[in-house]
Amino acid sequence: MAGIQKLFSGIKNFVLHKCTSLAFAPVLWVVSWKMNGTTANWILVCSWLLLVVTAYRTHPWGKNPSLGVVWTVAIALALGYPMHRFLWSDSELPDVTMRLVSPKSPDLVIVNQSNVTARQIKYAVALWDLDSPNRSDPLHIPIETFDFLKAQQTAGPEDIFSQLNPKPKDGDRIVGSISIECPDAPRGHTFLVSLVWGKGGWYAEAKGEKMGRLIVPSNFKHIEAYFAQFNTVPDRSKVMIGEWVEDPIPNPLF
Repeated sequence: MAGIQKLFSGIKNFVLHKCTSLAFAPVLWVVSWKMNGTTANWILVCSWLLLVVTAYRTHPWGKNPSLGVVWTVAIALALGYPMHRFLWSDSELPDVTMRLVSPKSPDLVIVNQSNVTARQIKYAVALWDLDSPNRSDPLHIPIETFDFLKAQQTAGPEDIFSQLNPKPKDGDRIVGSISIECPDAPRGHTFLVSLVWGKGGWYAEAKGEKMGRLIVPSNFKHIEAYFAQFNTVPDRSKVMIGEWVEDPIPNPLF
């Protein structure tokens, strides 16, 4: 009877301990708010460790450390399993990038190069027509979102120039950047773009930009210096804009 009383006393002390509340608060945060999977997992690990330490410090067998260890292990398993089973995020996170196709009038293709579904994909475009009378003004291309894209799938081509009126003239030089990201991905992708309308061009990933931000002039008074940087991109970094080749549709009979 005394052992049962100690057991219930230990449970009471553990539940009412202030550190238990501190540990469960971030767990509820993970449940309530959608966040990056890696961040959520680290929060769960820290909360679980705090619960384990609290369990050991509140066990009712102060003079028997062996029973204290058994008690702590039991609490660790009882709380750790449901936290991992129901709250732990997949170890792999989405990774969404893009490519440009159709050299004469480029379209954008979204590429999910990960093994998990990517959601709420967003891409933004900032391009300038160097041969336009208003060359200092970016082309009016709105930010677009894509609900989801399954693992190892592509979406598009998307005509990013569809809302331009008038469109660039043949021979116009166009430069700028395109970014693509999704909230669950650990990084975004940003590309420098240079093309001649009606002929072709290239794009190159900006390896130093991992947040999926557009590369735009820091000061529009020095926009010519921004335009000049496209002449310094090494050839080895450039991907030429090629024709769109659609993936074959599987035959359902085989």
